Amino acid sequence: EILQPYRPMAITINLTGTYEGFKTWLNAVETNIRLMDVRKITFAGLSGEGQKFTGLFNFKVVLNVYYQ
Repeated sequence: EILQPYRPMAITINLTGTYEGFKTWLNAVETNIRLMDVRKITFAGLSGEGQKFTGLFNFKVVLNVYYQ
């Protein structure tokens, strides 16, 4: 049986949540059985009424997911 080399597939994911929740999600990516590389992370805080910070962020994550 000949194994093919791993090939990357770029995936962009948009998430909304707390910073702590995002760290939990990143930990799940790091420990996942599927091989993934985080390529880029951007984020911005969300504001509610009166421009008060809500404690939530919008995160945009670009990943390379590898498959055979």
